[in-house]
Amino acid sequence: MIAGALAGLVSTAAFLFSSRLGATLYFGDSVAHLNIARKILDGKTPGWTEIGTVWLPLPHLLAAPFVWIDALWRTGIGGALPSAMAFVVGAVFLYAIALQWFEDRVLAWAALALYLVNLNVLYLQATPMNEVQAMAAFLAAVYYAGQRSPAACGVAILAGTLIRYDHWFYLPFFTLYFWRVVGWRQAARFTAVASIGPLLWLIHNYALYGNALEWFNGPYSAAAIQVRAHSAGQPVHPGYHDLRVAVLYYWKASQLVIGRVPLWLSVAGWFVFLRFRLRDSAFCILNSALLWLPLLFYPLSIAYGSVPLFLPQWWPFSFYNVRYASQMLPAVALLAPAAVLWLPRFRRQAALALVLFVAAGWVLGVTRTRADALVVFREAQANSMHRRYAVELVAKELSRGCREIWLSGGDMSGAMTAAGIPFRRSIHEGNQDEWLEVSRHPETLVDCVVANQGDAVDRAIARLPQFEPSFRTVLEVSAPGEPRVRVYRKR
Repeated sequence: MIAGALAGLVSTAAFLFSSRLGATLYFGDSVAHLNIARKILDGKTPGWTEIGTVWLPLPHLLAAPFVWIDALWRTGIGGALPSAMAFVVGAVFLYAIALQWFEDRVLAWAALALYLVNLNVLYLQATPMNEVQAMAAFLAAVYYAGQRSPAACGVAILAGTLIRYDHWFYLPFFTLYFWRVVGWRQAARFTAVASIGPLLWLIHNYALYGNALEWFNGPYSAAAIQVRAHSAGQPVHPGYHDLRVAVLYYWKASQLVIGRVPLWLSVAGWFVFLRFRLRDSAFCILNSALLWLPLLFYPLSIAYGSVPLFLPQWWPFSFYNVRYASQMLPAVALLAPAAVLWLPRFRRQAALALVLFVAAGWVLGVTRTRADALVVFREAQANSMHRRYAVELVAKELSRGCREIWLSGGDMSGAMTAAGIPFRRSIHEGNQDEWLEVSRHPETLVDCVVANQGDAVDRAIARLPQFEPSFRTVLEVSAPGEPRVRVYRKR
């Protein structure tokens, strides 16, 4: 209870600071997650179909009740609340795991402190992004695996498989864990529960799109986005089909997001922990090894899964998906304090010194504006600068009397949020029948159109010879490296 209360206080402080800074919706994906949740209840065709494909549904379902409140939707707070709550849940499970492993409250508090002082994760939990929610599900799964509880662990992985695809990859490893620790019957019990999530998502995609793998090979999948990016001249990731380079990129990203010293200490701490728990080393090896699954999943995704990760320090010297390294925090927070177990005396003092050292590193990094400090926040800030400017201008234009709006569900949907215009006054891809009709005769259904160069609206307009006589351009926004945005009004 005390661990949860402390995590709640830290989460609230970071949440309020981020909101006051106006940084809740810096990530483009934050806006998308927020608006998917809103469209479930607000739109011309509200309901389950608005969940869409590719992004898994649980974060949007959790946020939907909050974003229904206009003030929480417009500020993004409604979408961020599930992340903040997940941060607290993750802290409780992390403390419980540490207490179970170390049998020492001071070391357990040290592990919790390393989790709570990570400024990159504190920023993520103050946004509608889903990384912290996935982290909470993962920590719950590791805890219940340590308790040898296949049903409870299965529920945790089930939740994770409906948050991020990482857990689809983790599922068979947890099955092997239970098979080795408690036998095949309990492993089958775990798998029966955990597999419900992927099965439901395959059924959902087949029912809505006629393709159970729409999320994997459809037009909005990671593979399709990668193909379009390469066609547009964007660089191929150096780790593409090169697992060694992919591992180097992810390890470097982990150093930036988690910290170099605690990351390497966690590696040393793992071996110290296994030596310290020699009496039950088989169980400890398997249980603690689960923490390293992100280090296996993400390099494989970079190399073979069309998931690029770019760093400001390495070519092509930009930010992209650096935040994925946040999934290494559970391993680091739990295993770095284990490095002090080899000390015959002063273990607790050494654990306290480690926490103070890491906390001081974050403070110095921020106050000295180091290039690698708060890299997740810098990723969101750098990649959103031009988009936020364009969204602000488009929102002002839409606020000037637009009654019915045709726009895509991409980046410019944030203009609806900024202007406070409900989605029931718009037509987007989720409104399938209305979308087909407006793609043929927009002049009969809408009085304003927002087209982002290359998006679905822009492509539809290019096929309409009657569009130009019916609509006039009232706003055009261009920025370096960004697609042109145009707003049209009915003549």
